[in-house]
Amino acid sequence: MLKNNIEIDVKVKCVEEQITQAELAEKTGTSPSYVNHLCQKRTVEKRMQHERAAEFVADFSE
Repeated sequence: MLKNNIEIDVKVKCVEEQITQAELAEKTGTSPSYVNHLCQKRTVEKRMQHERAAEFVADFSE
């Protein structure tokens, strides 16, 4: 069951499917390091900061 919390959702899915993060990366066509970063909250927070900055720049340039 997804809880809209990417770091927990990825970990739970790996446990449910009995696969490693590296196997999940291979199945989804991403790198193992990217899957690992998804499991770490600081990456999600950093991505949100980047998205907000990009929106600000886009609004500013219009």
